Formats: sequence, C-alpha cells, structure tokens
Amino acid sequence: MTDSRANTPSVVERTRPVKTGAPVVGAHFLGQTAVFVLGEGALVLAPGAGEPRSVPVHDGAVLASAADAERIVTGGDDGKVVATDARGESTILAADAKQRWIDHVAVGPAGALAWSAGKEACVRTAKGSERRLEVTSTVGGLAFAPKGLRLAIAHYNGLTLWFANAQSEPERLQWKGSHLDVAVSTDGRFVITSMQEPTLHGWRLADRKDMRMSWRARHQAPRSPRSPGARPARRSLSAPRTARPASSISDDPPLKHLPPGRKRAPSLPGIARRRRA
Repeated sequence: MTDSRANTPSVVERTRPVKTGAPVVGAHFLGQTAVFVLGEGALVLAPGAGEPRSVPVHDGAVLASAADAERIVTGGDDGKVVATDARGESTILAADAKQRWIDHVAVGPAGALAWSAGKEACVRTAKGSERRLEVTSTVGGLAFAPKGLRLAIAHYNGLTLWFANAQSEPERLQWKGSHLDVAVSTDGRFVITSMQEPTLHGWRLADRKDMRMSWRARHQAPRSPRSPGARPARRSLSAPRTARPASSISDDPPLKHLPPGRKRAPSLPGIARRRRA
C-alpha cells in the first residue's frame, strides 16, 4: 500500500514567513498583497512578488481595521481614521475633534465607511457626507448590511439598527448583557452579536425573533480540590439543550418555542436519577 500523503502538496511549502517586527493585530488582502496590521501604528505590505515593506499610518496604537477591495481602513488611539491602498499611500479620512480613541471601523457598500469613538458612531458616504448617532453605551462593534446604508451597532443590552441616510428613528433590539461585536449575514436576513460570556445572540430581521447560541468548552481546566462530601460538577461534552449551533440557523423557531403539546425530552442525568429512585 502506497502512502498517498507523500504526493499531497503541503501548505507549508506554499507559504513564506514575513517578519513584521511588532505584534500583528489584523490581516487583510488587497488583491495579491497581504497586509498585516501592527499594533504599534503601522502596516506591513507583503506583495506576492517582492519584499515586504512597512508603512506608518498612526501616531500610536492601531485599535481597529477593516478592508474592502481597494483599501485598508484603520482607527487608532490618535483619534484618526486612515485609509491605505495597495501602493502604501495613506489618506486621513477623519479626525476626532476630542481626540478620542477610534475603537471600531467598518466598510460598507458603495464606498461607505463607519467608525466609533465612545458612545458615538459615525457614517461617511463615498461623497463625503457624514452623520452621527449616539447610542446608550460604548459601542461594541459595527457592521453594515449588504444593501443600503444600514448600520448595525452593538452595545450594552442589545443592538441598534440605523439607516444613516434616512430621518427615521433607529431601531433597538434588546437582549441583556455586553455585546462586543456584530456581523450581518450576506443575505441581510440575520444579525449576530458576540457577547462577553461564551454566547452568540442573533435576531431574525424579518420578525425580530431571538436566536441564542451558547456552549461550553469540551475540555475544561482542572478545578481546585473540592471540599469533602461535595458533589462533582457535571461537565457538558456538547452544547446545552438551549443552544442552537450556528449551522442550524434557519426559519425554524428557537428550541425554547416548542409547538403546543410537544414536551422536551428528559436529559440523561434526569433519566438516571429516576432509575436510582
């Protein structure tokens, strides 16, 4: 029997190391050019053919980055929003008047751009017009819907959906907890946030239904010795019964909304307890 692995190309053989000289906090592609975002205020551009080069973009740390097909947009603790193209040419797009940290940036359709500083989110169109919105707490994440100028803003206790080019009031979706980032599905039907606890929370935008996805680690760190007579804690090897894995997101109702007359199956520990009784 021959080993087929000997004829399989190795990914390692098709890569090359790039010395950045500082910690990398983000990575993007501009065509065939790999762009590494450094925490110390610079970008390293590594073209497919040629030597990498460093491009300074901020007078301080880079706190956020996003990219489209033509540019890398970064936000820094110098209060600036900077766009850099594949040639290494940088342009300052905005500067916070109070020199607040630019915590998050996002790029949207038709050249739109968004960034946040503290509780304030700002959207800038390709034509240069800007609008600002202050939410209830510090912004945790930004994401554009795939169509239109609709921005999802994550923050404490939920999410705000804002049509930045309309005069209508923003819509707020509530869910208690700290929401640290946000993403919108490519078809615009769902919006998902990551939370401080090991949980994702989502909303189906057609009817605003909640979707909660939580899980526990398969391998937990060893616990400290328990007191005499204490019962050992149960460890879950899979998602809890209330969880919905990301691959199961559909138009079906969440597990907690069972059809009338349908009972939830008892858990294995519950069955064991009844047998011992």
